[in-house]
Amino acid sequence: MGQPGQHGVPLRTIYRQIYREKFWADVEAGVTKLFVVPLCFIGILILPALYLAIPHKDRPWLYRARWPLLAFLTAFHAHMIRSVSSMNFASAYGAGLIAAWGTIWNFALLVWTRPQWDAKRMHIRKRTRSETAGKHLNGHSTSQSALRVQSCDGTATANGHSQGAASKIPRKRQTHAKEAAAVVSDQPTNQPTSTTDLDQEYEYYWQEYPTDASFWTRLDWVLALITNVRMTGWNWAIPCLPPYEPPPYVDGTQLPLSSGIHKSRQGFTRELTRRQLLRSRFFGSIIPSYLVLDFCIVATSADPYFLLGPENHDRIPLPPPLASLPPLALSALRTGLSFFAILSALHLVWNVWALILAFPLRPLLGPLRSHPYHLPSMTGSFAQVLDRGLTGFWGAWWHQTFRFGFSAPALWLQRRGYLTSRLSTRLVGASLAFLQSGLVHAAASATTVAPSRWPMPLAFFLCAAAGTVLQAQLAAALHRPLVKHLPRPARRAGNFAFVLLWMWATSWMLVDDFGRCGLFLYDPLPVSVFRPLSPRIGGDPADTRVLRYDPGSAPTWVWVPGPWGWLQSGMAF
Repeated sequence: MGQPGQHGVPLRTIYRQIYREKFWADVEAGVTKLFVVPLCFIGILILPALYLAIPHKDRPWLYRARWPLLAFLTAFHAHMIRSVSSMNFASAYGAGLIAAWGTIWNFALLVWTRPQWDAKRMHIRKRTRSETAGKHLNGHSTSQSALRVQSCDGTATANGHSQGAASKIPRKRQTHAKEAAAVVSDQPTNQPTSTTDLDQEYEYYWQEYPTDASFWTRLDWVLALITNVRMTGWNWAIPCLPPYEPPPYVDGTQLPLSSGIHKSRQGFTRELTRRQLLRSRFFGSIIPSYLVLDFCIVATSADPYFLLGPENHDRIPLPPPLASLPPLALSALRTGLSFFAILSALHLVWNVWALILAFPLRPLLGPLRSHPYHLPSMTGSFAQVLDRGLTGFWGAWWHQTFRFGFSAPALWLQRRGYLTSRLSTRLVGASLAFLQSGLVHAAASATTVAPSRWPMPLAFFLCAAAGTVLQAQLAAALHRPLVKHLPRPARRAGNFAFVLLWMWATSWMLVDDFGRCGLFLYDPLPVSVFRPLSPRIGGDPADTRVLRYDPGSAPTWVWVPGPWGWLQSGMAF
Protein backbone atom coordinates (compact mmCIF):
# COMPACT_ATOMS: atom_id res chain seq x y z
CA MET A 1 0.00 0.00 0.00
CA GLY A 2 2.79 2.39 0.75
CA GLN A 3 2.90 5.21 3.28
CA PRO A 4 0.70 8.29 3.27
CA GLY A 5 1.83 10.68 0.60
CA GLN A 6 3.94 8.07 -1.20
CA HIS A 7 3.29 6.63 -4.65
CA GLY A 8 0.26 8.88 -5.07
CA VAL A 9 -1.97 6.66 -2.89
CA PRO A 10 -4.97 8.61 -1.48
CA LEU A 11 -5.14 8.79 2.30
CA ARG A 12 -8.73 7.56 2.31
CA THR A 13 -7.78 4.46 0.35
CA ILE A 14 -4.94 3.65 2.75
CA TYR A 15 -6.98 3.83 5.94
CA ARG A 16 -10.02 2.16 4.45
CA GLN A 17 -7.81 -0.80 3.63
CA ILE A 18 -6.27 -0.83 7.13
CA TYR A 19 -9.66 -0.91 8.85
CA ARG A 20 -11.07 -3.50 6.46
CA GLU A 21 -8.13 -5.83 7.04
CA LYS A 22 -8.80 -5.50 10.77
CA PHE A 23 -12.50 -6.21 10.20
CA TRP A 24 -11.90 -9.43 8.23
CA ALA A 25 -9.31 -10.55 10.80
CA ASP A 26 -11.96 -10.11 13.53
CA VAL A 27 -14.49 -12.05 11.44
CA GLU A 28 -12.07 -14.95 10.97
CA ALA A 29 -11.31 -14.92 14.71
CA GLY A 30 -15.03 -15.10 15.51
CA VAL A 31 -15.02 -11.75 17.32
CA THR A 32 -17.15 -9.95 14.71
CA LYS A 33 -20.16 -11.07 12.69
CA LEU A 34 -21.31 -9.75 9.34
CA PHE A 35 -24.23 -7.37 9.00
CA VAL A 36 -26.50 -9.77 7.09
CA VAL A 37 -29.98 -9.08 5.76
CA PRO A 38 -32.56 -10.43 6.56
CA LEU A 39 -31.05 -11.86 9.76
CA CYS A 40 -30.35 -8.46 11.32
CA PHE A 41 -33.95 -7.35 10.65
CA ILE A 42 -35.52 -10.19 12.63
CA GLY A 43 -35.70 -8.07 15.78
CA ILE A 44 -36.89 -4.78 14.32
CA LEU A 45 -39.27 -6.02 11.63
CA ILE A 46 -39.93 -9.73 11.12
CA LEU A 47 -40.84 -11.05 14.60
CA PRO A 48 -42.74 -7.92 15.76
CA ALA A 49 -44.75 -7.95 12.53
CA LEU A 50 -45.67 -11.63 12.87
CA TYR A 51 -46.71 -11.14 16.50
CA LEU A 52 -48.82 -8.04 15.84
CA ALA A 53 -50.47 -9.73 12.85
CA ILE A 54 -52.12 -12.20 15.27
CA PRO A 55 -55.22 -10.66 16.95
CA HIS A 56 -54.82 -10.42 20.72
CA LYS A 57 -57.50 -7.94 21.80
CA ASP A 58 -59.66 -10.81 23.07
CA ARG A 59 -56.76 -13.05 24.05
CA PRO A 60 -55.18 -11.69 27.25
CA TRP A 61 -52.66 -14.50 27.41
CA LEU A 62 -51.41 -13.65 23.92
CA TYR A 63 -51.17 -9.96 24.78
CA ARG A 64 -49.08 -10.87 27.85
CA ALA A 65 -46.81 -12.90 25.56
CA ARG A 66 -45.36 -9.61 24.34
CA TRP A 67 -43.13 -9.54 27.44
CA PRO A 68 -41.08 -12.68 26.68
CA LEU A 69 -41.02 -11.63 23.03
CA LEU A 70 -39.73 -8.20 24.03
CA ALA A 71 -37.06 -9.78 26.24
CA PHE A 72 -35.85 -11.91 23.32
CA LEU A 73 -35.85 -8.97 20.90
CA THR A 74 -33.91 -6.80 23.35
CA ALA A 75 -31.34 -9.55 23.89
CA PHE A 76 -31.06 -10.05 20.14
CA HIS A 77 -30.36 -6.35 19.60
CA ALA A 78 -27.87 -6.26 22.48
CA HIS A 79 -26.03 -9.13 20.78
CA MET A 80 -26.00 -7.15 17.54
CA ILE A 81 -24.43 -4.16 19.26
CA ARG A 82 -21.74 -6.34 20.83
CA SER A 83 -20.80 -8.39 17.77
CA VAL A 84 -22.12 -7.14 14.40
CA SER A 85 -20.21 -4.81 12.10
CA SER A 86 -19.47 -4.32 8.40
CA MET A 87 -16.67 -3.63 5.94
CA ASN A 88 -18.86 -0.76 4.72
CA PHE A 89 -18.34 2.09 7.20
CA ALA A 90 -21.88 3.43 6.84
CA SER A 91 -23.37 -0.05 7.29
CA ALA A 92 -21.17 -0.64 10.34
CA TYR A 93 -22.60 2.52 11.90
CA GLY A 94 -26.09 1.55 10.78
CA ALA A 95 -25.89 -1.87 12.45
CA GLY A 96 -25.76 -0.34 15.92
CA LEU A 97 -28.31 2.30 15.00
CA ILE A 98 -30.79 -0.35 13.80
CA ALA A 99 -30.25 -2.44 16.94
CA ALA A 100 -30.75 0.46 19.35
CA TRP A 101 -33.65 1.98 17.44
CA GLY A 102 -35.22 -1.47 17.07
CA THR A 103 -35.30 -1.80 20.85
CA ILE A 104 -36.87 1.64 21.29
CA TRP A 105 -39.38 0.98 18.50
CA ASN A 106 -40.39 -2.39 19.94
CA PHE A 107 -41.05 -0.82 23.33
CA ALA A 108 -43.09 1.92 21.63
CA LEU A 109 -45.31 -0.58 19.79
CA LEU A 110 -45.52 -3.33 22.42
CA VAL A 111 -45.50 -1.39 25.70
CA TRP A 112 -46.08 2.34 25.39
CA THR A 113 -48.95 2.02 22.88
CA ARG A 114 -51.62 -0.52 21.90
CA PRO A 115 -51.83 -0.62 18.11
CA GLN A 116 -54.61 -3.20 17.88
CA TRP A 117 -56.83 -1.01 20.04
CA ASP A 118 -55.95 2.55 19.11
CA ALA A 119 -54.06 2.81 15.80
CA LYS A 120 -55.89 3.64 12.57
CA ARG A 121 -54.52 4.30 9.14
CA MET A 122 -56.01 6.41 6.41
CA HIS A 123 -56.94 3.82 3.81
CA ILE A 124 -58.71 3.66 0.48
CA ARG A 125 -61.02 1.42 -1.46
CA LYS A 126 -62.20 1.60 -5.03
CA ARG A 127 -65.45 3.33 -5.84
CA THR A 128 -68.15 1.54 -7.77
CA ARG A 129 -68.60 2.34 -11.44
CA SER A 130 -71.69 4.42 -10.77
CA GLU A 131 -69.89 6.51 -8.15
CA THR A 132 -66.95 7.13 -10.46
CA ALA A 133 -69.22 8.06 -13.35
CA GLY A 134 -71.13 10.50 -11.19
CA LYS A 135 -67.92 12.14 -10.08
CA HIS A 136 -66.67 12.49 -13.66
CA LEU A 137 -69.97 14.13 -14.68
CA ASN A 138 -70.14 16.89 -12.09
CA GLY A 139 -67.18 16.58 -9.78
CA HIS A 140 -69.45 15.19 -7.05
CA SER A 141 -70.59 11.70 -6.21
CA THR A 142 -74.20 10.82 -6.85
CA SER A 143 -75.33 10.75 -3.24
CA GLN A 144 -74.10 10.85 0.30
CA SER A 145 -75.14 7.28 0.90
CA ALA A 146 -73.02 6.15 -2.02
CA LEU A 147 -69.92 7.49 -0.29
CA ARG A 148 -70.62 6.21 3.17
CA VAL A 149 -67.70 4.09 4.34
CA GLN A 150 -68.01 0.91 6.32
CA SER A 151 -65.78 1.05 9.37
CA CYS A 152 -63.93 -2.00 10.61
CA ASP A 153 -66.43 -2.69 13.37
CA GLY A 154 -69.34 -2.63 10.92
CA THR A 155 -70.68 0.82 11.87
CA ALA A 156 -71.20 2.96 8.77
CA THR A 157 -70.57 6.69 9.13
CA ALA A 158 -70.64 9.57 6.73
CA ASN A 159 -67.02 10.56 7.08
CA GLY A 160 -65.27 7.26 7.53
CA HIS A 161 -64.95 7.47 11.33
CA SER A 162 -66.45 4.84 13.55
CA GLN A 163 -68.45 6.01 16.56
CA GLY A 164 -66.23 7.33 19.29
CA ALA A 165 -63.18 7.52 17.03
CA ALA A 166 -62.80 11.27 17.53
CA SER A 167 -62.08 10.76 21.21
CA LYS A 168 -59.04 8.66 20.26
CA ILE A 169 -57.56 11.33 18.01
CA PRO A 170 -54.97 13.50 19.79
CA ARG A 171 -56.10 17.03 20.62
CA LYS A 172 -53.75 18.54 18.05
CA ARG A 173 -55.21 16.28 15.37
CA GLN A 174 -58.73 17.46 16.25
CA THR A 175 -57.50 21.05 15.91
CA HIS A 176 -56.07 20.27 12.49
CA ALA A 177 -59.39 18.73 11.47
CA LYS A 178 -61.22 21.91 12.46
CA GLU A 179 -58.76 23.98 10.46
CA ALA A 180 -59.28 21.74 7.42
CA ALA A 181 -63.04 22.06 7.80
CA ALA A 182 -62.66 25.84 7.88
CA VAL A 183 -60.69 25.73 4.65
CA VAL A 184 -63.36 23.54 3.06
CA SER A 185 -66.20 25.80 4.23
CA ASP A 186 -64.62 28.74 2.39
CA GLN A 187 -64.86 26.90 -0.93
CA PRO A 188 -68.03 27.35 -3.03
CA THR A 189 -69.97 24.11 -2.76
CA ASN A 190 -71.42 24.49 -6.25
CA GLN A 191 -67.99 24.32 -7.86
CA PRO A 192 -65.99 21.10 -8.13
CA THR A 193 -62.67 20.97 -6.28
CA SER A 194 -59.66 19.96 -8.36
CA THR A 195 -59.14 16.22 -8.22
CA THR A 196 -56.54 13.68 -9.19
CA ASP A 197 -57.01 10.22 -10.68
CA LEU A 198 -56.60 8.83 -7.17
CA ASP A 199 -59.49 10.96 -5.88
CA GLN A 200 -61.71 9.93 -8.79
CA GLU A 201 -61.13 6.21 -8.39
CA TYR A 202 -60.94 5.79 -4.62
CA GLU A 203 -62.61 6.86 -1.40
CA TYR A 204 -60.81 7.44 1.90
CA TYR A 205 -61.59 6.17 5.40
CA TRP A 206 -59.99 5.24 8.72
CA GLN A 207 -59.01 1.59 8.85
CA GLU A 208 -58.61 0.14 12.33
CA TYR A 209 -56.82 -3.12 12.99
CA PRO A 210 -58.59 -5.61 10.66
CA THR A 211 -59.20 -8.32 13.25
CA ASP A 212 -61.60 -10.36 11.16
CA ALA A 213 -59.67 -10.08 7.90
CA SER A 214 -57.21 -12.61 6.49
CA PHE A 215 -53.71 -13.01 7.88
CA TRP A 216 -52.21 -11.29 4.81
CA THR A 217 -54.50 -8.28 5.23
CA ARG A 218 -53.52 -8.00 8.90
CA LEU A 219 -49.84 -8.40 8.03
CA ASP A 220 -50.11 -5.62 5.44
CA TRP A 221 -51.66 -3.34 8.07
CA VAL A 222 -48.94 -4.20 10.60
CA LEU A 223 -46.07 -3.76 8.14
CA ALA A 224 -47.45 -0.38 7.15
CA LEU A 225 -47.41 0.56 10.84
CA ILE A 226 -43.96 -0.78 11.73
CA THR A 227 -42.18 0.68 8.72
CA ASN A 228 -43.77 4.13 9.11
CA VAL A 229 -41.72 5.73 11.86
CA ARG A 230 -43.22 9.22 11.48
CA MET A 231 -46.71 7.68 11.27
CA THR A 232 -47.66 9.60 8.14
CA GLY A 233 -51.21 8.72 7.18
CA TRP A 234 -52.07 7.39 10.65
CA ASN A 235 -54.00 8.89 13.53
CA TRP A 236 -50.67 8.72 15.38
CA ALA A 237 -48.83 11.00 12.92
CA ILE A 238 -46.34 13.18 14.77
CA PRO A 239 -47.82 16.65 15.40
CA CYS A 240 -45.26 18.69 13.48
CA LEU A 241 -46.39 17.22 10.13
CA PRO A 242 -49.31 18.43 8.03
CA PRO A 243 -52.50 16.81 9.35
CA TYR A 244 -53.62 13.39 8.21
CA GLU A 245 -57.37 12.89 8.08
CA PRO A 246 -59.71 11.38 5.50
CA PRO A 247 -61.04 14.32 3.49
CA PRO A 248 -64.36 15.65 4.85
CA TYR A 249 -67.70 15.50 3.07
CA VAL A 250 -69.52 18.52 1.65
CA ASP A 251 -73.06 18.03 0.35
CA GLY A 252 -72.60 14.27 0.33
CA THR A 253 -69.33 14.40 -1.58
CA GLN A 254 -65.95 13.49 -0.18
CA LEU A 255 -63.47 16.19 -1.08
CA PRO A 256 -60.11 15.34 -2.72
CA LEU A 257 -56.79 15.15 -0.93
CA SER A 258 -55.92 18.62 -2.20
CA SER A 259 -58.67 20.19 -0.07
CA GLY A 260 -56.76 19.90 3.20
CA ILE A 261 -53.83 21.71 4.83
CA HIS A 262 -50.47 20.76 3.36
CA LYS A 263 -48.04 22.87 5.36
CA SER A 264 -47.72 22.65 9.12
CA ARG A 265 -46.97 25.48 11.51
CA GLN A 266 -43.45 24.07 11.83
CA GLY A 267 -42.95 24.37 8.07
CA PHE A 268 -43.18 20.71 6.99
CA THR A 269 -44.73 20.54 3.54
CA ARG A 270 -45.95 17.90 1.11
CA GLU A 271 -46.62 17.78 -2.60
CA LEU A 272 -49.85 16.45 -4.08
CA THR A 273 -48.72 15.13 -7.48
CA ARG A 274 -45.82 12.97 -8.55
CA ARG A 275 -44.73 15.62 -11.02
CA GLN A 276 -44.49 18.18 -8.21
CA LEU A 277 -42.68 15.68 -6.02
CA LEU A 278 -40.14 14.87 -8.73
CA ARG A 279 -39.49 18.52 -9.51
CA SER A 280 -39.27 19.61 -5.87
CA ARG A 281 -37.17 16.74 -4.54
CA PHE A 282 -34.87 16.14 -7.51
CA PHE A 283 -34.09 19.71 -8.50
CA GLY A 284 -34.76 21.39 -5.17
CA SER A 285 -33.00 18.95 -2.84
CA ILE A 286 -31.23 15.96 -4.40
CA ILE A 287 -28.99 17.89 -6.83
CA PRO A 288 -28.02 20.64 -4.31
CA SER A 289 -27.43 18.05 -1.58
CA TYR A 290 -25.32 15.94 -3.90
CA LEU A 291 -23.10 18.89 -4.80
CA VAL A 292 -22.72 20.09 -1.20
CA LEU A 293 -21.90 16.60 0.04
CA ASP A 294 -19.40 16.09 -2.76
CA PHE A 295 -17.66 19.36 -1.88
CA CYS A 296 -17.53 18.47 1.82
CA ILE A 297 -16.12 15.00 1.12
CA VAL A 298 -13.38 16.43 -1.09
CA ALA A 299 -12.59 19.27 1.33
CA THR A 300 -12.13 16.80 4.22
CA SER A 301 -10.14 14.21 2.26
CA ALA A 302 -6.71 15.53 3.32
CA ASP A 303 -7.51 16.51 6.93
CA PRO A 304 -6.31 13.73 9.29
CA TYR A 305 -8.91 14.85 11.85
CA PHE A 306 -11.69 13.48 9.63
CA LEU A 307 -9.76 10.39 8.59
CA LEU A 308 -8.49 9.18 11.97
CA GLY A 309 -10.21 11.19 14.68
CA PRO A 310 -8.69 13.68 17.11
CA GLU A 311 -6.44 11.24 18.98
CA ASN A 312 -4.51 9.93 15.95
CA HIS A 313 -4.53 12.85 13.56
CA ASP A 314 -0.96 13.80 14.49
CA ARG A 315 0.27 10.78 12.50
CA ILE A 316 -0.19 12.90 9.37
CA PRO A 317 0.81 16.55 9.10
CA LEU A 318 -1.90 19.06 8.33
CA PRO A 319 -2.06 20.36 4.75
CA PRO A 320 -0.51 23.83 4.45
CA PRO A 321 -3.86 25.71 4.09
CA LEU A 322 -5.11 24.17 7.36
CA ALA A 323 -1.82 24.40 9.21
CA SER A 324 -1.82 28.18 8.79
CA LEU A 325 -5.26 28.64 10.44
CA PRO A 326 -5.65 29.70 14.08
CA PRO A 327 -7.07 26.94 16.31
CA LEU A 328 -10.50 28.60 16.65
CA ALA A 329 -10.80 29.12 12.92
CA LEU A 330 -9.74 25.52 12.26
CA SER A 331 -12.34 24.29 14.76
CA ALA A 332 -15.07 26.42 13.17
CA LEU A 333 -14.13 25.17 9.69
CA ARG A 334 -14.24 21.53 10.75
CA THR A 335 -17.55 22.00 12.56
CA GLY A 336 -19.09 23.73 9.55
CA LEU A 337 -17.92 21.08 7.07
CA SER A 338 -19.23 18.33 9.36
CA PHE A 339 -22.62 19.98 9.78
CA PHE A 340 -23.18 20.55 6.07
CA ALA A 341 -21.91 17.05 5.22
CA ILE A 342 -24.36 15.46 7.68
CA LEU A 343 -27.29 17.65 6.63
CA SER A 344 -26.73 17.18 2.89
CA ALA A 345 -26.25 13.41 3.31
CA LEU A 346 -29.53 13.14 5.21
CA HIS A 347 -31.36 15.21 2.59
CA LEU A 348 -29.87 13.15 -0.22
CA VAL A 349 -30.80 9.77 1.25
CA TRP A 350 -34.21 10.97 2.43
CA ASN A 351 -35.34 12.41 -0.90
CA VAL A 352 -33.88 9.65 -3.06
CA TRP A 353 -35.84 7.19 -0.92
CA ALA A 354 -38.98 9.33 -1.30
CA LEU A 355 -38.70 9.12 -5.08
CA ILE A 356 -38.10 5.37 -4.90
CA LEU A 357 -41.28 4.97 -2.82
CA ALA A 358 -43.29 7.16 -5.19
CA PHE A 359 -42.14 5.61 -8.46
CA PRO A 360 -40.41 2.17 -8.57
CA LEU A 361 -42.19 0.82 -5.47
CA ARG A 362 -45.62 2.15 -6.40
CA PRO A 363 -46.91 -1.24 -7.65
CA LEU A 364 -45.86 -2.87 -4.36
CA LEU A 365 -47.09 -0.16 -1.97
CA GLY A 366 -50.32 0.71 -3.72
CA PRO A 367 -51.69 4.05 -4.92
CA LEU A 368 -52.10 5.72 -1.52
CA ARG A 369 -49.03 4.63 0.45
CA SER A 370 -46.80 5.61 -2.47
CA HIS A 371 -48.63 8.90 -3.03
CA PRO A 372 -46.68 12.15 -2.43
CA TYR A 373 -49.34 12.96 0.17
CA HIS A 374 -47.54 10.46 2.43
CA LEU A 375 -44.05 11.82 1.74
CA PRO A 376 -43.72 15.19 3.53
CA SER A 377 -40.45 17.10 3.66
CA MET A 378 -37.60 15.96 5.88
CA THR A 379 -37.15 19.24 7.75
CA GLY A 380 -39.36 22.10 8.80
CA SER A 381 -38.83 25.81 8.39
CA PHE A 382 -35.52 27.29 9.56
CA ALA A 383 -37.59 30.18 10.94
CA GLN A 384 -38.31 27.82 13.86
CA VAL A 385 -34.63 28.05 14.84
CA LEU A 386 -34.67 31.84 14.61
CA ASP A 387 -37.86 32.17 16.63
CA ARG A 388 -37.36 29.44 19.24
CA GLY A 389 -33.62 28.76 19.41
CA LEU A 390 -32.45 25.26 20.32
CA THR A 391 -36.00 24.12 21.02
CA GLY A 392 -36.94 25.04 17.47
CA PHE A 393 -33.74 23.48 16.11
CA TRP A 394 -34.32 20.04 17.63
CA GLY A 395 -38.10 20.02 18.00
CA ALA A 396 -39.32 21.62 14.77
CA TRP A 397 -36.63 22.19 12.14
CA TRP A 398 -34.38 19.10 12.38
CA HIS A 399 -35.72 15.87 10.92
CA GLN A 400 -38.25 14.29 13.26
CA THR A 401 -37.76 10.72 12.05
CA PHE A 402 -37.60 9.14 15.51
CA ARG A 403 -39.98 11.50 17.29
CA PHE A 404 -42.86 9.06 17.75
CA GLY A 405 -40.66 6.44 19.40
CA PHE A 406 -38.74 8.97 21.48
CA SER A 407 -41.89 10.66 22.81
CA ALA A 408 -43.86 7.46 23.48
CA PRO A 409 -42.55 6.83 27.05
CA ALA A 410 -43.43 10.33 28.28
CA LEU A 411 -46.89 10.17 26.70
CA TRP A 412 -47.45 6.80 28.38
CA LEU A 413 -46.47 8.33 31.74
CA GLN A 414 -48.85 11.21 31.08
CA ARG A 415 -51.75 8.89 30.24
CA ARG A 416 -51.09 6.87 33.39
CA GLY A 417 -51.22 10.03 35.51
CA TYR A 418 -47.54 10.11 36.51
CA LEU A 419 -47.01 13.44 34.73
CA THR A 420 -49.75 15.83 35.74
CA SER A 421 -48.53 19.22 34.57
CA ARG A 422 -47.55 20.57 31.18
CA LEU A 423 -44.13 21.61 32.48
CA SER A 424 -43.31 18.16 33.90
CA THR A 425 -44.48 16.50 30.68
CA ARG A 426 -42.28 18.76 28.57
CA LEU A 427 -39.19 18.39 30.78
CA VAL A 428 -39.46 14.62 31.17
CA GLY A 429 -40.38 14.19 27.52
CA ALA A 430 -37.42 16.23 26.28
CA SER A 431 -35.01 14.50 28.67
CA LEU A 432 -36.13 11.02 27.62
CA ALA A 433 -36.04 11.96 23.94
CA PHE A 434 -32.47 13.26 24.08
CA LEU A 435 -31.38 10.31 26.23
CA GLN A 436 -32.75 7.82 23.72
CA SER A 437 -31.23 9.72 20.81
CA GLY A 438 -27.88 9.62 22.57
CA LEU A 439 -28.18 5.88 23.16
CA VAL A 440 -29.00 5.27 19.49
CA HIS A 441 -25.90 7.15 18.34
CA ALA A 442 -23.77 5.55 21.06
CA ALA A 443 -24.79 2.08 19.89
CA ALA A 444 -24.03 3.07 16.30
CA SER A 445 -20.59 4.20 17.39
CA ALA A 446 -19.99 0.90 19.21
CA THR A 447 -20.52 -1.25 16.09
CA THR A 448 -17.99 0.51 13.86
CA VAL A 449 -14.77 -1.14 12.78
CA ALA A 450 -12.50 1.64 13.95
CA PRO A 451 -12.00 2.19 17.70
CA SER A 452 -14.55 4.70 18.94
CA ARG A 453 -15.68 6.28 22.20
CA TRP A 454 -19.40 5.55 22.34
CA PRO A 455 -20.11 7.63 25.49
CA MET A 456 -19.25 10.83 23.59
CA PRO A 457 -22.36 10.87 21.33
CA LEU A 458 -24.46 10.25 24.42
CA ALA A 459 -22.80 13.20 26.14
CA PHE A 460 -23.51 15.42 23.12
CA PHE A 461 -27.25 14.75 23.21
CA LEU A 462 -27.42 15.19 26.97
CA CYS A 463 -25.74 18.57 26.47
CA ALA A 464 -28.33 19.35 23.80
CA ALA A 465 -31.07 18.71 26.37
CA ALA A 466 -29.30 20.95 28.88
CA GLY A 467 -28.92 23.67 26.25
CA THR A 468 -32.63 23.73 25.42
CA VAL A 469 -33.53 24.04 29.11
CA LEU A 470 -30.87 26.71 29.69
CA GLN A 471 -31.99 28.83 26.76
CA ALA A 472 -35.64 28.52 27.78
CA GLN A 473 -34.82 29.63 31.31
CA LEU A 474 -32.72 32.57 30.11
CA ALA A 475 -35.44 33.64 27.70
CA ALA A 476 -38.08 33.48 30.45
CA ALA A 477 -35.90 35.45 32.87
CA LEU A 478 -35.04 38.17 30.36
CA HIS A 479 -38.33 38.35 28.49
CA ARG A 480 -40.17 40.86 30.66
CA PRO A 481 -37.37 43.34 31.40
CA LEU A 482 -35.53 43.18 28.09
CA VAL A 483 -36.42 40.74 25.31
CA LYS A 484 -40.04 41.71 24.70
CA HIS A 485 -39.00 45.30 23.95
CA LEU A 486 -36.51 44.24 21.26
CA PRO A 487 -37.51 44.18 17.59
CA ARG A 488 -38.07 40.76 16.05
CA PRO A 489 -34.81 40.77 14.00
CA ALA A 490 -32.84 41.36 17.21
CA ARG A 491 -34.61 38.51 19.03
CA ARG A 492 -34.00 36.23 16.08
CA ALA A 493 -30.34 37.19 15.97
CA GLY A 494 -30.02 36.35 19.67
CA ASN A 495 -31.62 32.94 19.22
CA PHE A 496 -29.44 32.15 16.23
CA ALA A 497 -26.28 33.27 18.06
CA PHE A 498 -27.10 31.04 21.04
CA VAL A 499 -27.74 28.02 18.78
CA LEU A 500 -24.55 28.65 16.81
CA LEU A 501 -22.36 29.03 19.89
CA TRP A 502 -23.89 26.11 21.76
CA MET A 503 -23.59 23.75 18.80
CA TRP A 504 -20.02 24.85 18.19
CA ALA A 505 -19.11 24.37 21.85
CA THR A 506 -20.63 20.88 22.10
CA SER A 507 -20.67 19.30 18.64
CA TRP A 508 -17.02 18.22 18.91
CA MET A 509 -18.22 15.34 21.10
CA LEU A 510 -20.24 13.95 18.18
CA VAL A 511 -18.00 14.98 15.28
CA ASP A 512 -14.85 13.68 16.98
CA ASP A 513 -16.49 10.30 17.23
CA PHE A 514 -17.58 10.36 13.59
CA GLY A 515 -13.90 10.71 12.74
CA ARG A 516 -12.94 7.86 15.06
CA CYS A 517 -15.67 5.65 13.56
CA GLY A 518 -14.35 6.11 10.03
CA LEU A 519 -17.58 7.65 8.74
CA PHE A 520 -15.66 10.26 6.77
CA LEU A 521 -13.73 7.47 5.05
CA TYR A 522 -16.95 6.35 3.40
CA ASP A 523 -17.54 7.76 -0.06
CA PRO A 524 -21.22 7.36 -0.96
CA LEU A 525 -21.25 9.23 -4.28
CA PRO A 526 -20.63 7.27 -7.48
CA VAL A 527 -19.47 10.33 -9.45
CA SER A 528 -17.62 13.36 -8.08
CA VAL A 529 -17.85 16.83 -9.56
CA PHE A 530 -15.25 18.45 -7.31
CA ARG A 531 -12.53 15.76 -7.31
CA PRO A 532 -10.61 17.32 -10.22
CA LEU A 533 -10.43 20.52 -8.11
CA SER A 534 -9.24 18.65 -5.02
CA PRO A 535 -5.81 20.38 -4.68
CA ARG A 536 -7.44 23.82 -4.97
CA ILE A 537 -10.06 23.33 -2.26
CA GLY A 538 -7.88 21.68 0.36
CA GLY A 539 -8.47 18.08 -0.69
CA ASP A 540 -6.08 15.21 -1.19
CA PRO A 541 -3.98 15.96 -4.31
CA ALA A 542 -3.46 12.21 -4.83
CA ASP A 543 -7.19 11.60 -5.29
CA THR A 544 -8.73 13.30 -8.33
CA ARG A 545 -10.77 10.40 -9.74
CA VAL A 546 -14.21 11.36 -10.95
CA LEU A 547 -15.64 7.81 -10.80
CA ARG A 548 -15.85 6.82 -7.13
CA TYR A 549 -16.82 3.13 -7.18
CA ASP A 550 -15.42 1.38 -4.09
CA PRO A 551 -15.55 -2.45 -4.33
CA GLY A 552 -15.01 -2.78 -0.58
CA SER A 553 -18.33 -1.07 0.14
CA ALA A 554 -20.42 -3.22 -2.20
CA PRO A 555 -22.79 -5.80 -0.66
CA THR A 556 -21.93 -9.47 -1.12
CA TRP A 557 -23.92 -12.69 -0.84
CA VAL A 558 -22.97 -14.89 2.12
CA TRP A 559 -23.92 -18.55 2.44
CA VAL A 560 -23.35 -20.30 5.77
CA PRO A 561 -23.35 -24.13 5.68
CA GLY A 562 -24.96 -26.24 8.37
CA PRO A 563 -28.47 -27.02 9.65
CA TRP A 564 -29.15 -23.40 10.64
CA GLY A 565 -27.02 -21.88 7.94
CA TRP A 566 -30.04 -20.65 6.00
CA LEU A 567 -30.90 -18.35 8.91
CA GLN A 568 -27.46 -16.74 8.90
CA SER A 569 -27.19 -16.54 5.12
CA GLY A 570 -28.16 -13.52 3.08
CA MET A 571 -26.82 -10.27 1.69
CA ALA A 572 -23.94 -8.84 3.71
CA PHE A 573 -23.89 -5.05 3.61
